[in-house]
Amino acid sequence: MRRANDVVAPVSLVLPLVGQSVPGPVAAFEWALVIFTVGFDNVVLMSFPQHITPSRLLGRVNGTLRVIFSGALTLGAATAAFVGDYAGPRAATWDACAALALVWLPILRSPMRRQTPAPS
Repeated sequence: MRRANDVVAPVSLVLPLVGQSVPGPVAAFEWALVIFTVGFDNVVLMSFPQHITPSRLLGRVNGTLRVIFSGALTLGAATAAFVGDYAGPRAATWDACAALALVWLPILRSPMRRQTPAPS
């Protein structure tokens, strides 16, 4: 089964090409699609480590992942603010969409893709 992000992320590169006004139903559909993708990804991002981590380490792993994910959100927001301030909102949107469209490349090359569950 294809992940929702495999389809949504590359299509996001069209977003910076949109003009100033977007019809309400289009914006609502786009937002619903993004929320669906984020929700789906959150389930995958938390389920996979729980599946492969021994029970005795689950608390440490979950805590570490929460810190990493929160830090990534903070760094992304700061980067967007910096780029938006110095290069404009359209450039910040291009950067965000390009990052979203290319985020799967390191995951594709990751040895974690071949992980198997650890014995409990």
